[in-house]
Amino acid sequence: EVAYFNKFLTGIIITSIIGVAIFARPYMGRVSDKIGRRIPIILGCIISSLPLLAVPFVSDFWILLLLVGIYGFGFATVTASTPALISELVPKELVGTSMGFLDTVMDVGQTLGPIISGFILATNLQYYGVFSSLTIVLLFSCIIFVKVSVTKTNLNNDE
Repeated sequence: EVAYFNKFLTGIIITSIIGVAIFARPYMGRVSDKIGRRIPIILGCIISSLPLLAVPFVSDFWILLLLVGIYGFGFATVTASTPALISELVPKELVGTSMGFLDTVMDVGQTLGPIISGFILATNLQYYGVFSSLTIVLLFSCIIFVKVSVTKTNLNNDE
């Protein structure tokens, strides 16, 4: 059964993801400055994927708020570290192009994600399928990121 909240509480839940990210991004950016970009990106993917599995089973507002807060923290960790990683890997004259490409990829994901989720939601899988699929995509992306070791040296050798 799906949890139903009034419109105000639903707004609080949705806003809390970005609310947590707004406060966490500067700190997580600083962490990635100190320890490097890869570890925060990997941990952020894992942190954001775990609460997604529990969301369909939760009907308590406070538990759901905690779960989406954890998701928001993982989201902030990834999004604070990714642009910095890209700016370190590409030549200076291509940083603008690379950032534009990164933003475009994120926009495409944020556009197609709800559409694909809607298709999954319409099947017998319902919310369980949506959140399980999101978890799988996040973890699969993390595995690809771990397996593909790109360095500035690798990029320059491909020329």
